[in-house]
Amino acid sequence: MTIANFREIKISGGSSDKKWDADCDKSVSSDFDARDKMEEFKACKEINTWGPQPNVYPVVDTKIIPAKCDLTIWQQKRVLALIDKFTKKGWNYCHHHTPSWLPPDSQRVAIDPSNISGDGGSDGVCSAAGLSGDKKSGWNGIDCTHFTSWVYNYGFGAHLASLTGDQACGPNAPGSVVDLKFDSNNNYTNDEIAKLQPGDLLYIAKKSGVNPMAVSHGILWTGIKVQASGPFSEEVLLKNVPPSQIKAVQNDIANLKKNGKDLYIIADSHNAGPNYRIFAGWWRVAFTHARRLIGTKAGDSPSNHSFTNNVCGVTKK
Repeated sequence: MTIANFREIKISGGSSDKKWDADCDKSVSSDFDARDKMEEFKACKEINTWGPQPNVYPVVDTKIIPAKCDLTIWQQKRVLALIDKFTKKGWNYCHHHTPSWLPPDSQRVAIDPSNISGDGGSDGVCSAAGLSGDKKSGWNGIDCTHFTSWVYNYGFGAHLASLTGDQACGPNAPGSVVDLKFDSNNNYTNDEIAKLQPGDLLYIAKKSGVNPMAVSHGILWTGIKVQASGPFSEEVLLKNVPPSQIKAVQNDIANLKKNGKDLYIIADSHNAGPNYRIFAGWWRVAFTHARRLIGTKAGDSPSNHSFTNNVCGVTKK
């Protein structure tokens, strides 16, 4: 997907008195080359299976944003551009703080994809689903909420709590909780789910039941609907679902279609690494809540996000 295609995606939350054109689109990724040259991490003397903490990336230089461009839309489209950039990297799902760090040979242990949301280092380093056949490559990568944190760190200089429970619910959880109403069966109307905006952080429990105390996974909302053909078609996106979850996802998709629900696309690090997936199956049924860092205050930046009070108080790792 190219930046130009993002102009066709319905982006909500922007100001109607601002314009958007090709110059605005171009500016969204204009500093990526410079950021790519920055140090991803600084190696420590002692490194465990998680590797070093990420480098502190600078906040966005506002000079790269044309004054005519709506800032909220610019930030939302920047998240989409970053998702597209990072899903093409070929990173695996790894219990690492940063995506490009390679663990020593002695610490290269494969995680069983069926237990991918397990307790971090005790389960291994990287998902077996993302390793090469001879296990010589695929040892760099990042896990779920380190990926969501990485998008906001690299893109905005916003430093989110990266442990799953802390980011989702802890006293330093970023942004504000999005007010969404679900029925007793955890179903939503199209109008309710349309309240979500690109860049929102969504959190998933280990199992269905929508219990915030059991949050184990974090994803990014794209606002993109599943398309009839191409890279965002149902056929292509289903290839990104691990075998252990494919049946549940297919059944949920059928149920959503039967009830006239829209099918949306999310992005997360799971299974074999960061990729686009359909918001269905476990991702949807066990969805607990969403947080927003973009557009909460006019003219603000995610790097200036405020923290909200603890809403479920669980630390996963």
